[in-house]
Amino acid sequence: MGSISWIGFKDASRAECLDMLGMSPALRNERDPRFFLAELPTGWTILFSQDYAFASEKRLRSLSNGGAVLGLQASETVMCATTTLFDHGRQVWRVDYDCEFGHPEVAGTPPAEYRAIYERLTAEQEASDITDSEVDFIFETPIELALAVTGFRHDRSEFDWGAPAFHALQAPAAPRPGGLFAHLLGRRL
Repeated sequence: MGSISWIGFKDASRAECLDMLGMSPALRNERDPRFFLAELPTGWTILFSQDYAFASEKRLRSLSNGGAVLGLQASETVMCATTTLFDHGRQVWRVDYDCEFGHPEVAGTPPAEYRAIYERLTAEQEASDITDSEVDFIFETPIELALAVTGFRHDRSEFDWGAPAFHALQAPAAPRPGGLFAHLLGRRL
């Protein structure tokens, strides 16, 4: 998997998400699109990115002005994962796992499913530790919590409700520093 992030928008349509994000469907000949969007039957629309930093708290805060957004960042490379829910510009809860600490750090009040997920994964970790396994089950806590809330998990292709239909997106072009005149002259003003 490497490092990824995704943002879930509660009760927002594909068109509303595209408008919020300033994105559009990717051109057919676009190489290596960086973003993908799917509407789920669970009421969530998921924006997937290969960019770990994309689902930053700053971005989640700004995107949540119209309602609930959930962000997930996960890196198997360094074994860390974070799931955060923002609603109307305010962080409601956050579950952050870093293998250096061995247990999730929790801010706010996560959904009721959190306790059962954490206890199940802790039991699996304890059973695995008996056999000297190198697997870190507790890393899955934020990922499983995101699944429980949205019905989506980035490393699965099939769910109880079927397969998500992701569509590639084209991100808006970044403005050039210094404006058009400076760009034409080849220097910043």
